[in-house]
Amino acid sequence: MPSSSFHHEESFYTYLRKVFSSHRHQREAGIGDDCAVLPLDKTSSLLVSTDQLIENIHFKLKFISAQELGKKSMLVNISDISAMGGNPCCAFVSLGLPKSISKKWIKDFYKGLKKISDAAEIKVLGGDTSTSPKHVFINITIMGKIKTAKIKYRNGAKANDFLYVTSTLGDSALGLQLLLKQKTFSAVEKKLVSSHLSPRLFLREGQWLATQKEVHAMMDISDGLDLDLRRMLSASSVGARVELEDIPLSAAFQTLVQRKKLPPYPLALCGGEDYALLFSVDGKKSKSFEAKYASAFGHKPFCIGMCQKGKKLEYSQKGKPFTLKSSGFDHFKP
Repeated sequence: MPSSSFHHEESFYTYLRKVFSSHRHQREAGIGDDCAVLPLDKTSSLLVSTDQLIENIHFKLKFISAQELGKKSMLVNISDISAMGGNPCCAFVSLGLPKSISKKWIKDFYKGLKKISDAAEIKVLGGDTSTSPKHVFINITIMGKIKTAKIKYRNGAKANDFLYVTSTLGDSALGLQLLLKQKTFSAVEKKLVSSHLSPRLFLREGQWLATQKEVHAMMDISDGLDLDLRRMLSASSVGARVELEDIPLSAAFQTLVQRKKLPPYPLALCGGEDYALLFSVDGKKSKSFEAKYASAFGHKPFCIGMCQKGKKLEYSQKGKPFTLKSSGFDHFKP
């Protein structure tokens, strides 16, 4: 069915879950989470995820080098394994390349990809290649392992859970805006551009969070906090209240939005490609959890709000309701 038949990605996923409902075993998880979960034995599971990056939709070659693109392609796939607490082990890389792409570009792409896969101890075991009529097409399937009891799904959030993120938000979105509008960058601007081209990986944090029983739900933020939080809340059948003053913003982000007189929250909430982890924690254990997290990583996680009964996501700013005029990245959005 053509994408125009669906109003947004979630309606497409709902359709797929319905079509393939008979394909899923009771112990398996499939369409709708960061990874599919396939039991290996009584105590362990295999995590499987696949992501594609398409030129002029996910990246523009004039803004990113081949090495940077190779690194980012692997990083965003590892993020899906991180989001469920797993340990990535192998990947399969497929490319569609137009004839205009040089041999040097291809070598540089794999050089960047290998640097990240080596650092994360991921074995690249195969893939496929094809010619492409016009644009570069990248598809990576990644696999990881995890003890089944430790898997964190996005559907486990509960009313009165506290909501946290592992990092500041909005840097990548602002960095992309700079790339689209400028050719030279100040030192502050370079930090933001780097956040977009070379996102940070939260693999260690994800694996640690998987060991904490008070963490009820987890996912990564790829399409913007607003959209991804709505996905978590919908899967968990709860609502949430978020205070805008609690959204973590980097010093570089704050400096630039003030200098350019930009509204900060649409970028921070809807920009996407942050790849921070979003997770919920039992509200009764939040203080002790924050202390454990700080001991493990040198700083507390960023608390942005609380889950509540109902299905609404409510924002407030200085105690007053705040309404977003946009949402995160959705491939099917008109």
